[in-house]
Amino acid sequence: MSELPQAQPQRTRRVAVWNIFLDKEYPQDERLNSIIDTLQIHGNFDAIGILEAHGNNGERIAKEISDTSGLWLPHSRKNEHIGIFGPNIDSSEEINIGHNRKAVVARLGDVAVVAVHLRRDKRYIRRGPEQVEQTDALLDHLSDEEKVIIFGDFNSLALQKPRRMLKKASYTSAFPRFDFTKDRSFPTKEFPEKLTDRERRILRLAGGAINIDDIYTKGLEVIDADSFVGPSDHPGLWAEYIDE
Repeated sequence: MSELPQAQPQRTRRVAVWNIFLDKEYPQDERLNSIIDTLQIHGNFDAIGILEAHGNNGERIAKEISDTSGLWLPHSRKNEHIGIFGPNIDSSEEINIGHNRKAVVARLGDVAVVAVHLRRDKRYIRRGPEQVEQTDALLDHLSDEEKVIIFGDFNSLALQKPRRMLKKASYTSAFPRFDFTKDRSFPTKEFPEKLTDRERRILRLAGGAINIDDIYTKGLEVIDADSFVGPSDHPGLWAEYIDE
C-alpha cells in the first residue's frame, strides 16, 4: 500500500515599512542603532521598506539587518532616500511617479513589493492633485501585476481620493481586518514631532493624530498585521501573508 502524500505546511512571508524621520534637529545618525534594534526586535522580515533615509543610512540599516545593500533612490529633499531591502528579494527597480517622486519595486517571488512616499501637500491633510497623479502613475505601472504589496506614507487619509483609488483598483488595507494592541497613528507619542502651528490645529481637530501610513495588498491572503513604535514620528508597520 503506497503512502498518501503529506500536506505541505503553508509558507508565510513578512514585510515591514517605516518612515524613519529626516530632520536636522533630530539627527538620524544618532538614532540609527535604535532604529536597527527596533526592526530586529519585531522579527525577521523578507522585505523592509524605509522612507526618509538620510544619506547612506538606508544601506547601513540593510547591511546590518540582512547583509544586503537594497535599492535606494533619491527622494524629495537633499540627501533623502527611499528604498527596499531584504534577504529574499530577487530584484528591484524604480518607478518614476512624477512630481519629484520615485517608488521602489522589489520582487519577492511572484509578488511585487512597492515602497512609496507620496508628496505632502502644503495644506497637510487636504488632498492635492499631485497625489492623485502620483497614485494614477503608480497604479498604471502595476496594472498587469497579479500579486502586489504597496506600502508606505501616503500623506492622505483613507477617505481621500489617492487611497480610494487604491481600493477601486482592488487593493485592500491589511489593517481593518485585525485587532490591534498598538496605535498606528501619526505623529507617535514616543517621539517629538515637528509640526507648524497650523498642522497642530488640524491634528487637534482630527483627535490628535491621523493614519497616513498603510500597507495595501492585492491577490494575497494577509494573516496578520500590526504596528510598532521607535525613534521616529511615524509608526512602523508590518504584515504577514501566505506565500502560495
